[in-house]
Amino acid sequence: MRYCLPLLAVTALLAGCVCAEHHPLSFPNNGFEREAADWRMGGDGMSRVIREAARSGTFGLRVTDTSRQNGSSCRSAPLPVAPGKGYAVRFWARATEGDGAVGVYLQYADARGKSLTGGPYGDEICLPVPLDPSGWREHTLLGQAPEGASHLTVWIHAFNGGTGVADLDDFEVFELSPAETARLRREQALTSRHGFPSPSPARIAEIAAWLPPQPRGPGRPASDREAWTRLATRAEAASILKEAAGLLDSPPPELPDALYLEFTQNGNRRNYEKPYGLRLKRLNTLLLAECLEGQGRFMPALERDLLAICDERSWTMPAHDGGLGNFNGKALTIDLGSSARGWLLSLADAWLGDRLAPAARLRLRQEVSRRVLDLYRTALREHQIRGNWWMRGDNNWNAVCTAGVVCSALALLESPADRAEILAAMEISNPFFIDGFTDDGYCSEGMGYWNYGFGHYVMMGLTVRDATGGRLNIFGGDKLRRIAEYARGYQIQPGRAPYFADGG
Repeated sequence: MRYCLPLLAVTALLAGCVCAEHHPLSFPNNGFEREAADWRMGGDGMSRVIREAARSGTFGLRVTDTSRQNGSSCRSAPLPVAPGKGYAVRFWARATEGDGAVGVYLQYADARGKSLTGGPYGDEICLPVPLDPSGWREHTLLGQAPEGASHLTVWIHAFNGGTGVADLDDFEVFELSPAETARLRREQALTSRHGFPSPSPARIAEIAAWLPPQPRGPGRPASDREAWTRLATRAEAASILKEAAGLLDSPPPELPDALYLEFTQNGNRRNYEKPYGLRLKRLNTLLLAECLEGQGRFMPALERDLLAICDERSWTMPAHDGGLGNFNGKALTIDLGSSARGWLLSLADAWLGDRLAPAARLRLRQEVSRRVLDLYRTALREHQIRGNWWMRGDNNWNAVCTAGVVCSALALLESPADRAEILAAMEISNPFFIDGFTDDGYCSEGMGYWNYGFGHYVMMGLTVRDATGGRLNIFGGDKLRRIAEYARGYQIQPGRAPYFADGG
């Protein structure tokens, strides 16, 4: 196993001691008083039960690792657990030599012995025993049993890449109360690179009270002819109608599997992205044209293009699907492209409503839910970003994808509480995005991505403010003002900015 990074131990250090509301589990030979009984030792000789390693009683475990290529192994007997419950491992340890190479793990497995901890399942629950000249110290590991968990084991492992000597003794395992488990889940979600804390029920209820009973998108529906007739007098409306008329009899471009797979075969992403992007542009034009004119002339072409997007094998871009989880339907994730598709289809539903054919409208809602909204809500409720790293990202992805999710939810989700849950999660995600800017508002991604990322943040903020009657405002704070001023201050001539990073 690779050397254990400090990140893996954060959840172990955060929660401190276990409170009084816990239930001890029977842990065979937890103090090594029956020497190695009920512990499975590796054959390397690094782990030994000896008198000199005892903190209490007669015996303790000493791990001595002098190799930077090999590691030790000592595993406890399995202890039964229940999925969804939280557990704590408390023990005493002292490291007398080395560089913190000896770690203690809390690991879960299913009934067949398959590990459910680490790797694709999330962060390891691990604590490297720190070098401490003061001697014995008590430590606590905390972790929630995942779905399918049958038992846990305590694994004591000297990492392959380090060396050291540590003594360990007096292990205890506790089942946590529901309140402790809930606190643990939130703390783990905040510190784990894979985690995302769920919004509090109180905040969801507060936001839900600000939302209208029925979902609605930004702007005005096509049925508001006064609003759209006023827009139709603008100069750009004529060009939109002309462009849309040219799409009436031309089907959307094909998106064969072979184009998608080119990226994994030879790295070419453009051959797929060009028709992929054109499909969205066409639907946008047809939607605007139908709303501007309001006579149904563009509806057949609009529904044709809309259903073509619904039929796409993957809504994500191939460059964001290197493992082909989306292409094969095995591990769907939300990316820049799928969130944009969800947003536009949701807008078509909000603006056109029952002017859409019932079958087309139903299909639209099913696909936006399956490919965007359900994925996001599952991540919230399981406290795991599930491949949607951007939920805690500090670049343009965060704002762009979050905007697509939020605006889709406001337009489609019937329940105010369901809409509020996503808005409350947005409040948790937004600070990660804002942290990506320096304190003076500078965008290291360049002007192009300032437009893209912060532009989506602004669109999202305006939509949210409108939906909540002005009560939820994400534009506050001096740093946000400085970020907004970046585009003006970064110009060296009107309309000209330094071409740094992805500046454009």
